[in-house]
Amino acid sequence: MVLSFGGFAGVPVVFAAYILGIPIVLHEQTVAAGLANRVTGFFASKIALARVESKQFFNRKKCVVIGNPLMSEVLRVKTKDSLPQIPTIYVTGGSRGAQRINNPVFVSLPKLLSKYKIIHQTGLLDYEKALTVKSKLEKRLQSRYEIHAFINPVEIGNIYNKSSLVVGRAGANTVSEVLSLGIPSIFIPIPWTRANEQTKNAEHAQKTGVSVLLPESRLNPEIFVQMVNSVFKKWNKMYELGRIRLNENMDKNAAKRLVAVLLELIP
Repeated sequence: MVLSFGGFAGVPVVFAAYILGIPIVLHEQTVAAGLANRVTGFFASKIALARVESKQFFNRKKCVVIGNPLMSEVLRVKTKDSLPQIPTIYVTGGSRGAQRINNPVFVSLPKLLSKYKIIHQTGLLDYEKALTVKSKLEKRLQSRYEIHAFINPVEIGNIYNKSSLVVGRAGANTVSEVLSLGIPSIFIPIPWTRANEQTKNAEHAQKTGVSVLLPESRLNPEIFVQMVNSVFKKWNKMYELGRIRLNENMDKNAAKRLVAVLLELIP
């Protein structure tokens, strides 16, 4: 059996498996299917989809919608059902960080830290700059600003446990994790992804009511502060919408569904 999640490295493996008669299952994480999965979909015995919208890119007879598998660390998170006195914002630009997000955050820190705590995953490129920015803040604000160059995936549950708001890019995994937990969020999709997949992920999240989409073209310190404050003003409503939507969320049991698909095809 071969299970491929796409990416250029998966293409030759899938092709070799097809030649050798080995059953192949693809999993597509994004709303806008990736090129590798579109190419290898012809060879697959079954195509597992995270989102029903992806069916348009494949042979529908092969498709089954299962959701996007989540790490057990995420599934164990117990989210807050009310805002603490000083809410925590988790800001992430993905594993490598995003300067386009980091720079407005740096400028906004004095205003934001007067009301909130911030956990900022900066990426390696901006980590030293973040430390310098922190050192120039008022002492009372420095303790509210937690900086990480990188967060080990096994620690992400602890971050989500602390967070009342998540701000980040709109990669498939981040969107799935946040929606499965029902944490209010602001997604700033990368505008140059192939087929605009991150924008489509963010639009999918926004439809749930638990997330808002902030285009990168509109991102500046003033808009960023305004949007953060706006989300916290309607946080209770967004949280309740997140609770309602959890009953419709497929991602929590997606791993079990994917295993079931694999077991069906074992010779």
